[in-house]
Amino acid sequence: MTSREIPSVPATRPPATAKAPLDELNQALKQIDCASLNARATGGAAVISGTVPSEDQRAKVMQVAARLFPDSRPELNLEIVPPPLCQVLAELHSMRAAGLVTDSGLTLRLTNGGTRLRQGELIELAIQAPPHAVQLRIDYFSMDGQVLHLAPSTELPAAQLAAGTTGVFGRNGRGRDWIAGGAPFGTEVIAAFATPTALSLGAPRPPAEKALDYLRDLKRALGRANPGSATSNAMALLLVRTSAH
Repeated sequence: MTSREIPSVPATRPPATAKAPLDELNQALKQIDCASLNARATGGAAVISGTVPSEDQRAKVMQVAARLFPDSRPELNLEIVPPPLCQVLAELHSMRAAGLVTDSGLTLRLTNGGTRLRQGELIELAIQAPPHAVQLRIDYFSMDGQVLHLAPSTELPAAQLAAGTTGVFGRNGRGRDWIAGGAPFGTEVIAAFATPTALSLGAPRPPAEKALDYLRDLKRALGRANPGSATSNAMALLLVRTSAH
């Protein structure tokens, strides 16, 4: 009795699973340079929030969203933030994406309830802590790519909040109040970082410095920190529009 060879059957690969439109949209948004964007779907429509560096890039966001969600008009909640400040926002966004900070539990607002700062006006901030005690870093990122350290600083060497409490910062008295500066005017960013213990960034920082240098060292410090699951690092951002009057 002779044996017969059984022909081999080539293995078939399962068909590739197509990405959901929302996943594809978020992936496409990551390719936009100097942008900080987030998309979600509501009722079959795309809702996109964040910042882009120009009107051209805003139009690109609209085109991509319209292609992936053809049956509805995308809702865009976007701010135009040109370079170099858009690079700062992109770095801050990357910290959140890397899990170095969370954007929940910490809130930041101007006490007047607005988002506009006029030259010479007091910058008074209300910051609410997450459900655990925190040390704060409060920074003002200007549209020229610099950062002014509001706290810790010589005027306010330490800023902390008990769990869930709200503190008001900026009115320090004796000529040490936080005051909005002059030109150039436009969109700028105030950031608050809350950590369970104070961060060490090495040598003392100057009152103002290049924002990207600072963020590089801040990123490293956050990476070295090891908070527990119930005491995560948090970040809150506030975009403000500055003007002369």
